[in-house]
Amino acid sequence: MKIYRANFGENNKYWPQCVRNGEIIYYSEIECWRAYLAEDESAARSALSATVSARVNRKPKSDAALKRLVSTYYNQLKTFAETSGDIWLHHDTKDLWWCKSIGGVKELGVFEPQHRDGDRFQAMLLSHDTENGWSRLQSQLYAQQISDARNVLVRQPAVETINPPLDDVILKAIAESGEARNERKDGWDASIDRALRNAVLADKQSGQLVTSTRKMKLFGYESEQEMRSELRQMLDDQREICPITGHSMQREDHPVKELVASLDRIDSAKGYQRGNLQWVCRFVNFLKGAKSGADFDRLTTLLMSGSRYRR
Repeated sequence: MKIYRANFGENNKYWPQCVRNGEIIYYSEIECWRAYLAEDESAARSALSATVSARVNRKPKSDAALKRLVSTYYNQLKTFAETSGDIWLHHDTKDLWWCKSIGGVKELGVFEPQHRDGDRFQAMLLSHDTENGWSRLQSQLYAQQISDARNVLVRQPAVETINPPLDDVILKAIAESGEARNERKDGWDASIDRALRNAVLADKQSGQLVTSTRKMKLFGYESEQEMRSELRQMLDDQREICPITGHSMQREDHPVKELVASLDRIDSAKGYQRGNLQWVCRFVNFLKGAKSGADFDRLTTLLMSGSRYRR
């Protein structure tokens, strides 16, 4: 396992998308990417060399400088394309975030990066999934020991390896942060707590709440623990992905509350019953309201069908 510090596009324009979707984003000059896929390193480097040489500004001052820059870009692409089970870090304006990569690259599409220096070239936007999305590193160890290395964590290169002794400090800080989070209660447990409270409050009899045991039987479960276990398994089965938006759902302590996991009734008329439940992003549940799944699908399809006219 290696540790990398990364930025995501010019001025980190792709960072909000990274944290929202729980992914790592990188882009490559398109001919370089195609050559890399064909395992033709020479062609990949040639494509990079042509793009760098055509810069409007910031042109390399010598052949040696060009060669160094091409090597840097190629090695960054190779690191991104081959990462699996590695720790990735990003420092935003105030916090250090981390995630763990999953092998396999997705192509998100071809685009033309808009650089402030006037450079223009065709690029492929690429993405890696992560195990559990991005998390803030909440650790006293980070605050005390990593603060002195802040200049390393906020540097400009898109991808950079974190070397000893800072790598060991980072791993200890991640472990400490995880322990602290478990002491505060696991974020998914907090989401399940909220879901159970909402289910009980939404299903009243004569204005009075029934007992917890009887309520679970009304939901189709023998006990609260059985319902909890199934809701947790449902998160695993969905890979913590919202089935309506495709976004990674987040735990209760996530800063983007609209992406926090929320328990949804597939058919709102049937209530919180076994077989009628799914996890979605909170904002989806809010927008759906009391609509049936079919009605909501019809409305979202209608909305998306008009998007081609908005340019």
